Amino acid sequence: MPDRPTARTTLTALRRLAESALDWFYPRHCYHCGRPVEAPHARTLCADCSAELRKLR
Repeated sequence: MPDRPTARTTLTALRRLAESALDWFYPRHCYHCGRPVEAPHARTLCADCSAELRKLR
């Protein structure tokens, strides 16, 4: 008999579904310049902005 899903696994699945829906309607973008970016995580910078900000450090 399979285990019943816990509340945590259900919430995780719903969160992933919501993130996928948001990615569909509002694609990920660079927080510095606003250009679209393909990245698996939420906080992203495009390659140009990332290199520019590294130079400033």
